[in-house]
Amino acid sequence: MMTRSVRFIGALAAVIVAAMLLTPALSFADDAISLQKSANPGHLEEPGNVTYTYRVTNITNNPVPDGPNNLILINVELTDSKLGTIEGPPSGDNGNERLDPGETWVYTETVRISQDTTNSAVVQAEWYEYDERFATASASATVTVGAAVVTPPVETDVGGAIPTTGTPWYNVLLIGGALIVIGVAGASVATRRRHA
Repeated sequence: MMTRSVRFIGALAAVIVAAMLLTPALSFADDAISLQKSANPGHLEEPGNVTYTYRVTNITNNPVPDGPNNLILINVELTDSKLGTIEGPPSGDNGNERLDPGETWVYTETVRISQDTTNSAVVQAEWYEYDERFATASASATVTVGAAVVTPPVETDVGGAIPTTGTPWYNVLLIGGALIVIGVAGASVATRRRHA
């Protein structure tokens, strides 16, 4: 009876380790989404209208169809610190309301500016088919008003980092190795008892 239990534990450990080694890792790209924001014009001689352009891009790409780095992003929300929620996108979506790998959505918003203004935008999107996992990015733009030095439009591109949520491989291998050692040791003890 003891021999069967030890063999079962050893076999179970081997199966677990083999499954961990043969299952592809969900090593998602560090960056899944990027946001570029620009202001046109970047300088006004006097109060006037400025058009902000926001370019939201799914920057995941994997040559293997439906591979782990081909993240489809859904529920994209773009918020500006001065303008609130930016509706859209007016262009870029291929009609499926998903930010597909490599796809860029372009939003625009025109607003009257009367003083030097720096505002930032944040985009957040949910990973399709992965509950409660999000990709985020932020960018900012500055507009100056008055006879000051003319500055070109400011454009930033800051990709948002996806938090590391997976178990590091060394922990998985350490646990798998420990299970194998336990299984081999148990089989050895059982064999000695059987021959004693």
